[in-house]
Amino acid sequence: VSFLINGTYQYIVTVSGRGVNFNVMLVNPADKLISLEGTMVGRAKKRMVTIINHSEACVCPTVSLEPPVPEVTLAPAEPVQLKPGQESTLAVRFSANTLVKGIEQELCVRFQDNTRVLSTVRASSVGMKVFLDRQFVPFGSTVLGNTATSRLLLCNSGDLAVRFTWEVKKSIFAISPAEGYSVPGSNITLTVSYTPEKLQANVCCQAICTLSNHGKLTVEFSGTCLDVPPPLMTISLSCPV
Repeated sequence: VSFLINGTYQYIVTVSGRGVNFNVMLVNPADKLISLEGTMVGRAKKRMVTIINHSEACVCPTVSLEPPVPEVTLAPAEPVQLKPGQESTLAVRFSANTLVKGIEQELCVRFQDNTRVLSTVRASSVGMKVFLDRQFVPFGSTVLGNTATSRLLLCNSGDLAVRFTWEVKKSIFAISPAEGYSVPGSNITLTVSYTPEKLQANVCCQAICTLSNHGKLTVEFSGTCLDVPPPLMTISLSCPV
């Protein structure tokens, strides 16, 4: 580089340098696959990953997860300054409040125009998801002394089996089976019956289904009891023998 001083004196400065490769990699090759699968809903799972700078120069790379999803976070999120031979530990954390399946991301490190994929991150959550196909079962009008029936589905779309027990507040309503076991992917058909014991209009009842380690479900039953209506006319039939 030539410098002209006072318009008369020329001074030449020689600038020299050597380009080095960007070489940030994993300390443990087993971290190429980071599995956060099978995490219970409402809980968190974390994996620690250590990277090292094998470059001959100091670098300040940015580490990120691509594509980003809110359930998976990386710390630290800001660029990390690494001297030659220096290591840095990253924390990959997965937490979900609902059932999440099939998350797959790439752990990437970037510095200037250089990008390198370090790891593949896979995450999913497991948990219970049990629900009823409806929240209200109306029976309409039922004649005293008769029984009306209806159907109700108990659906399990989660990953875990669950035991259930029914409690009905009034004896004129019944549900069968009153207890049992629901496996993942099953739909259990429940038979609900209404057997009125006296003339009564707009009878309502709440049934509670207790699920092991999963809280409770509720459903409302309603019905009306009527007497046999009086005959409108008398019809006489005769036949010669």
